[in-house]
Amino acid sequence: AHKDDSRDSLFDIARILTIVAPRVPLVALPEELVNNDSIDDTPRSYTLAPNSHACLEAMARLRMMQGRYDLALKCFLAIGACHSTESLEAFEKNAIDVVNGFRENFDEEPVQIRSYSYDFVVDLVESH
Repeated sequence: AHKDDSRDSLFDIARILTIVAPRVPLVALPEELVNNDSIDDTPRSYTLAPNSHACLEAMARLRMMQGRYDLALKCFLAIGACHSTESLEAFEKNAIDVVNGFRENFDEEPVQIRSYSYDFVVDLVESH
């Protein structure tokens, strides 16, 4: 007999989204924030601050699993906006320099947020 894996926790992304969404109100869809207490009686630990790096990263990965790359990009942008050590002005200046051709090669390493590198996000954008 074939086992239906679609009800396993690894495949039930909608259920996981109801747990993560309240922790990332910055990027959660409105329908994910409505009445999610009725899903189950699983006790939830809300020790992380809203829009924490870990929760935004989790939501980004869940969005990629859903195939919602636009929403995943929104989550990755929120990570940069909320948790980067670089100023917005520095990002804007670098972006303008690249677009205008003033900087074709980068001597500096890309900015990392904590110990994470998000170089793969550019590939994600280009491939989708």
